[in-house]
Amino acid sequence: MSKDRILGVLIVVVCVLGAVGYVGVVFFPGVVTHQLLPWLPWSSGEIRFGAIAVVVLLAFLAVLFVGAWIGWTMASTPPPKPLEELDEGLDLPETASECITSKTFSLECRRIFLKSGGGGKNY
Repeated sequence: MSKDRILGVLIVVVCVLGAVGYVGVVFFPGVVTHQLLPWLPWSSGEIRFGAIAVVVLLAFLAVLFVGAWIGWTMASTPPPKPLEELDEGLDLPETASECITSKTFSLECRRIFLKSGGGGKNY
């Protein structure tokens, strides 16, 4: 078995155990307070509230993290160059037939095709 498959199985087992444990804590907090961890000073209601509050807090922080990541990416990425700047310095065709024969798909070719009535005509 490859390392990737072993890691995948480990992730599945940890997630299933975590889900079963979470459901057990939320729906059966008495088992936690009386049988598993009797030294805890919390009541069943406090354990249930804590379990739900931790998950809600983590989900909220995850949403904020994704939003901050998107904002950081937008703020730190330079804007793309306009198409007009990319077309400068090119030997641009002047007619639709020149666009087709030169296989140039620039902004100027798009303008030529639109002015000539679109791409439905034979050139």
